[in-house]
Amino acid sequence: MTTTSRTLKSCPSRPVYVVFVLGTCTNAIFPPDDSESEWVVRLSAMQQRVLVWLAAALASTLTQTGADAFAFHTRGGNGANHLATPSASGVDVIQFVMAKCPMTTSLHLDFARSVMAQPELRAIVNFTQSFVGGPVGEGPVNETNWMYCFHGPSECVGHATMLCARDINRGVPSVDPYAWFDMVTCMNCGGPGYNLTKCEGIEGVSYGTRKSIPEDAAACAESVGLPWAAIDECAKGSKGQALLKASHFETMKLFAAHGGYSPPGHGYRPPLIPNVWIDGTQYNNPLVPSLNPYSDLKSKVCAAYTGAKPSSCR
Repeated sequence: MTTTSRTLKSCPSRPVYVVFVLGTCTNAIFPPDDSESEWVVRLSAMQQRVLVWLAAALASTLTQTGADAFAFHTRGGNGANHLATPSASGVDVIQFVMAKCPMTTSLHLDFARSVMAQPELRAIVNFTQSFVGGPVGEGPVNETNWMYCFHGPSECVGHATMLCARDINRGVPSVDPYAWFDMVTCMNCGGPGYNLTKCEGIEGVSYGTRKSIPEDAAACAESVGLPWAAIDECAKGSKGQALLKASHFETMKLFAAHGGYSPPGHGYRPPLIPNVWIDGTQYNNPLVPSLNPYSDLKSKVCAAYTGAKPSSCR
């Protein structure tokens, strides 16, 4: 199969990033009427993940020579009724997120299937999203570039929307404390009505369709019982900007604590995405079994939990 300029017209990355585009702009590259439209989805789930991981590594190297940066511009699922309150002594889980990265969405969905779909396990984790900002896509930000996102302005809007959803969820006691997590799951899958067992997260990382992040956010918020008007107002306003800035800077701080930045101005080489920390242990390389973030997520959570093991762990 060959990739030509024809297939790259609607992709927000530079044409030189051919492999990166294959990994992150699937729907833009392969429109519905393209004879090759099913090429990526015919790969197995792990093949897709490895392909995108390798693509991201190449893209990170290419960005050293400079890439177009995209600034945050404010814009004018299935609702699982789990109602499981996260435990104060639960297992801390931090996922580092670029909302339009398929490695991010696929890991979120694996965690949703393996852990969050089971109320007993949902109740023993303290799950947090830490968003990766800046034009390089590796975490380092400063006062002049924290408002940029590697995959474009729609990614930054997605970040702000997800952060606002979590913030507003805290003030809506009538819904599950993790309704915001279910909203993100829905967004990754292109909107309500998704099949969690089949969704791979490719839908949400498309651009400019009703199934794209953040265009699918309103329907997803409503599907889990969160007030979309309040989330939208937050994401468009100063509160959303403040949450976005704080998260992008927090990611830089956490990345610096786990190995620092080399060379200065850059982060992990290659960008080890997906990246999830479970009880402080980092899993960030699908090609190394002991570091594979996709494998045995339930077992990792159960092993880290120090309380009475729920039946789902046995």
